[in-house]
Amino acid sequence: MTRFDSSFTALALAALVSLGVVATASAQDQGEVYTMTAERSRQVQTTLSAIEADKAGFVHQLLMSWTPYVDNAQYDLFGELQAIALRAPAWQLYGASLVGDFKTMVRILRGEEGAGRYVNGLSQPEARVAADSGWEVVEPDAFPTGTEDNLVYVPIAPCRIVDTRGSGARTGVIPNNGTRSFDLEAEGLTSGQGSVASCPGLPGFSHFGWAANVTVTGFTAIGGLKAWGFTKTEPNASIINFSPGQSAVANGVVLTGCYACGDDITIRAFGSQTHVIIDVMGYFRSAETSQAAVTRVAGAETSVGAWGFVTGGACPAGTQLIGGELDWLGGALVMVGEMASVSGAMRFWAVNQDGVQRPAIAYSVCQDTPIKAAP
Repeated sequence: MTRFDSSFTALALAALVSLGVVATASAQDQGEVYTMTAERSRQVQTTLSAIEADKAGFVHQLLMSWTPYVDNAQYDLFGELQAIALRAPAWQLYGASLVGDFKTMVRILRGEEGAGRYVNGLSQPEARVAADSGWEVVEPDAFPTGTEDNLVYVPIAPCRIVDTRGSGARTGVIPNNGTRSFDLEAEGLTSGQGSVASCPGLPGFSHFGWAANVTVTGFTAIGGLKAWGFTKTEPNASIINFSPGQSAVANGVVLTGCYACGDDITIRAFGSQTHVIIDVMGYFRSAETSQAAVTRVAGAETSVGAWGFVTGGACPAGTQLIGGELDWLGGALVMVGEMASVSGAMRFWAVNQDGVQRPAIAYSVCQDTPIKAAP
């Protein structure tokens, strides 16, 4: 595991300090406001780029920083949180690194709470507070009791994610009483499961549950197939039963998943060997709420004469573009239109009424990606 470089730590600290500097027109002249607002945004962007450049190192340092404040006999920080943290975008990692409450930090990593309010509002990382010994780190089981109403179904175009008749490390007939685990999210396309090469709409994250069509073929005796969430308890009931004389048997089912796990499901063939084909048709995720902070992301300073385009910065992963703002240093610059560019930034068409060259900065207004409701 690569440890986080000290030069980045200094960079992050400098950025955090400057994040607390918020100038207003009543306290500073226009030129200082113009410069400081853009500089603040760019320091955040620089820090996010540095996190992306060594995400593994940043995650290692983040989790190590919590070890003195968590009961290590009760919690396996790396075992329970490392996979989730490595999948989080730099925006969420940065916000998580700023908070001093362990539960809040984990909620940000999971996407259950926005990072923007912390990236925008903290001048330095909060002091760490010992984790509540009664609070559990691990994600609750799929479809936890009393939370089913919080789950939302997301349909996708049917995608063949498993076909054991194909080639790959996880293919080949499953023997009688044999088990095999599979990925149902996007990573599964490269896991040697005999799947198709691509699948638009398939999520890049292991979710609570999956809507799928499961087919068995190639069996030689009466038998069945069980399926359960990866690392969960094997059920007594089967999802498919079959017998000789049938060439194939298919069944549309909802498969219980394993949130944020390396694999999603485990299956067992019983009574006979069989091939298994799984077509995912949708997945279940936590409900979302729009309560999220907004952040201004500066683009490059642009000199505008009679007219010109001015483009804001691209919204970082973990946020979404919802608008834009244009700032300029004096003169008669007029915004006559705006459009979202293909790069996830806001671009303005500006006209300078007196034709004098003046610097302008566009900002993309980015909102935290809608937050998942707590299970």
